[in-house]
Amino acid sequence: GLILACLEPDSAIMLVEPIAKRTAFLRQTTYALGLKQVRTLRDRWPCEIEYADSQIVSRAVIDPALWPELAMKGGPKVGCIIRMLALHRPLMTIDGFSEANSVEYRMPDGSERRIERWTRR
Repeated sequence: GLILACLEPDSAIMLVEPIAKRTAFLRQTTYALGLKQVRTLRDRWPCEIEYADSQIVSRAVIDPALWPELAMKGGPKVGCIIRMLALHRPLMTIDGFSEANSVEYRMPDGSERRIERWTRR
């Protein structure tokens, strides 16, 4: 979410984090970077939030195999799902969505990563 906030400074972003220490880190980092469009909520996703044009879920919090089901809890407003994956890459199938594009890249330590963008057909 912080990376997206840096890349999309005009987009309102709500970060949701259940752990107090991480919530404090996100708030401090948001302040230090001057990201005034970012709010951090201490809660567990999915939750009711003020705005939800985009929802980003971290693999560290939720197993990627559960993402399709959880993404659809956003209802018909969900138009795009972006998955950022490391080694664990479960197949994803959601009725009405298809993979629009993907990027594979390598981290400095040699580990492989993948970003996928799924859009509503």
